[in-house]
Amino acid sequence: MSIRNIIRKTPSKSIHKIRESFFNFQWEDWFLKRVRGLIIWYGWLFTALILLLILTDSSDTLAGLYILLLISFLSALFLTLIPLRWLEKVIPLTIPFYLLFIHKFLFYTGAGVSPYWPMYLIPLVLASLLFRYAGIITVSLFIMGSHLFLEFSNIGEVSIYLISYHFIIGDIPLFPILILLGVMLASMAQMLKADRDSLSRLFDKVEMAKKEWETSFDAIKDPILILDREHHIIMANGAAARMFNKQREEILGRKCYTLAHGTNSPISNCPHVSTINTGQPSTIEIEEPRLGGIFEITAYPLFNENGTIRGSVHYMKDITAQKTAEKALKRELEITRILHNTDKDILSTMNRKEILRLCIKNLQSLINTEYMSIAILDSEKDEFKIEVGSFLNRLIEQVETIPFAATILKTIISSRIPRYCPELSNEDLLPGDEEFRGKDIKSLLIVPMIAKGMPLGTLNLGSTEKNRFSEDDIELAEGYALQIAIAIDNSIIYERMQSLFMDTVVSLSTAIDAKSHWTQNHASEVANYTVAIARELGLDESFIQDLRVAVLLHDIGKIGIGDTLLNKESPLTDEEKRIMKEHPLKGAEIIRPIKELKHIIPIIRHHHERWNGTGYPDGLSGNMIPIGARILNVADSFEAMRSDRPYKRGLTIEEAEQEIIKYSGIQFDPQMVNALVKVLEKRGL
Repeated sequence: MSIRNIIRKTPSKSIHKIRESFFNFQWEDWFLKRVRGLIIWYGWLFTALILLLILTDSSDTLAGLYILLLISFLSALFLTLIPLRWLEKVIPLTIPFYLLFIHKFLFYTGAGVSPYWPMYLIPLVLASLLFRYAGIITVSLFIMGSHLFLEFSNIGEVSIYLISYHFIIGDIPLFPILILLGVMLASMAQMLKADRDSLSRLFDKVEMAKKEWETSFDAIKDPILILDREHHIIMANGAAARMFNKQREEILGRKCYTLAHGTNSPISNCPHVSTINTGQPSTIEIEEPRLGGIFEITAYPLFNENGTIRGSVHYMKDITAQKTAEKALKRELEITRILHNTDKDILSTMNRKEILRLCIKNLQSLINTEYMSIAILDSEKDEFKIEVGSFLNRLIEQVETIPFAATILKTIISSRIPRYCPELSNEDLLPGDEEFRGKDIKSLLIVPMIAKGMPLGTLNLGSTEKNRFSEDDIELAEGYALQIAIAIDNSIIYERMQSLFMDTVVSLSTAIDAKSHWTQNHASEVANYTVAIARELGLDESFIQDLRVAVLLHDIGKIGIGDTLLNKESPLTDEEKRIMKEHPLKGAEIIRPIKELKHIIPIIRHHHERWNGTGYPDGLSGNMIPIGARILNVADSFEAMRSDRPYKRGLTIEEAEQEIIKYSGIQFDPQMVNALVKVLEKRGL
């Protein structure tokens, strides 16, 4: 087989490996520095040795030694001065150079018997470390050839015995020693390189893991701080640096509370302190203006290998958006609840005064401001009436009248557009606006109340602060003003209907009283006393209004009784009395078909019942008699006692009062009698 075929069949990878073994070695800078130090030390030592030989030797070989001295000096100087990056390319050349140099040096110092033959070890060491087994074989063969040449120089021939003696069986077998030393060094180099490669891969993995960890650490969008026990920041991710608006290096080593809170000591509920003390995670929520948000901070303990706490990891979650949304939702729910309550309150009464009072009370929960008022427009009188208001959370129900033309409110009614005065001092107020000036109002919001296209008045909000009201406040006030306007409009309609109803009732009552000239205006007089007694007892106003209707209609049953009997001037017979006693039952039957008046039927039916049970029509006694009937009984009897009849004269107020007191507990409820007496005392009667 030809050389060409052998080369052709040699795997290209093998050739590449051989080439790399000889020429493409790569070492770290730290190793190259040590190799250069070794070579330089060896070179200067070699130079010193040659110089010493020159000084002590006077043989004819001095000329050769001088040349070697110069070469050694220049070589050592060259290796000392060249840059480290050149050394990687120079080292492969230094090995054959040293072998030739040592060979020449041994030739001048005794050839085969030169005592300096161990100097061969340096190139062997370098070749073993740098090129491993290929280096050992090459250098060993060169050393053997060099030594045989030196032997030949001494004796003129080289026998097989001489070769075996010096390299195999001599007292100091040079060649086996060199081979073993080289193999040992090559093995060490191989192991060192394997260890180095393994460590390098390990370090690469560690570095990669470190970079991945740092990348992951920085990729976390929420700020993370790692603190030592003394609150020093020892590590922070990018989000934490951005939160403090600083570079990462600027916050490391700083006290966390100084950066976060601007204080010289931890805050009272510091989670780091709690975690250090308890060894358990600790979480707080804090709004920090310096950081521009609300944060949920959780501190997790950081332990040493022995289990002691070395610090904590702070995870800071920015919950500003969440809390803002929760606050907005809570605000919306609160607004909805208050508006719903306002609707319920408004629907629970048709009394305009009560409606306005409830609206002001609920509005105080919606908008926190010092002054509120509701001005009702009286278009007939061309004026505003501020019926209900509040100042500094105190309800004001004193009616204040302001001429239409004398107040800034007229412009809002005319334009029907809300007006916000962020600085009231810049507005041209009118004489009637003393309501606002007198309370030191700095900012004023006026919203028209419009229902069915007609302005009913204004909702007025004021504050002692300038520019107090926001767009949300204005929008909320507009919606609330509409709600008030609808309620006021409904109350006006109700008042008109109620007025119409009462006018009808009064007319009917007057017609009943007119059947007898002895009872004219009787029902209206009884109604006055009845209402006064009920208010003295502190009864509900709505009940009092129902009671007034019952009083006006309490004798409606007399419609079925003839005028002759009603106007009879002589005492009634037993049969006539029986007929007269039927009027409560007839009255109840007349009212019964009217559903809206069903609740006053018991008052009409039982207004002639007596406390001791001797009354009619059902003989009820005590508290079995409806309270309205008990009140009416006292008032009706008192007014009847004072009225003239054809068969008796009317009593004076004092006489009638004594008569009522006399029959207290018999005919009349003592509580009602006491209330009548107090009414008479208050009236000075």
